[in-house]
Amino acid sequence: MKKNLLLRMALAMLLFAGFSFFNGIQAQVTSTLIGGGGAAVYTTPTGNFVAPAVATERLDNAINTIKLSLEGMQPGTPAYTQMEAKYVLFNTVQNDIIAGKGVAQAIQDGITMISADQFNLSKQMIGQYRTELINLLRV
Repeated sequence: MKKNLLLRMALAMLLFAGFSFFNGIQAQVTSTLIGGGGAAVYTTPTGNFVAPAVATERLDNAINTIKLSLEGMQPGTPAYTQMEAKYVLFNTVQNDIIAGKGVAQAIQDGITMISADQFNLSKQMIGQYRTELINLLRV
């Protein structure tokens, strides 16, 4: 299980490196509205966010909780895949912040990454994760 998790983490880091390399060539994602509040899933969030050091600490705590959840799940199940996507999202955001990006841009980059077909997440699930991140990292 740990070996599998390490392999997935390595894959996530390789994906992150690839996205960082092609940062200037970002795909235009059509802004699609989700139900409920009408918040656009693919737009850069606005508002006041915590300082990078605080954001990194909060993300560290959240990532540790996600890792513990993953350990208790069966790989290949929809729940595992969703939690894995959340792990990749939070980890990507943390790495972007450490690399010097602003919190809002890091959130947007993470959302773009998990929107790939690899995770097959619904727009509602992506919107939920986006909202969780915004709430976690707001002042």
